[in-house]
Amino acid sequence: MNAKQHSVLIVGAGVFGLSTALELHLRGYSVSVVDADRVPAELAASTDISKLVRADYGDDEFYYDLMVWGCELL
Repeated sequence: MNAKQHSVLIVGAGVFGLSTALELHLRGYSVSVVDADRVPAELAASTDISKLVRADYGDDEFYYDLMVWGCELL
């Protein structure tokens, strides 16, 4: 199967939809993404205004440092 001959429609432009679209695009597929809302959607789980940043990762310094780095980007 030649990927360049196939088009894919992704319904949903959330985290999973866009990551799937990116991977398919990188594999040579022609990809279209549609969503019921604008991107990023204000009410989407990934942009939820009440989302908390988890700071407790126990002894795992890698994830703690990653969380601190991420917060600095905000």
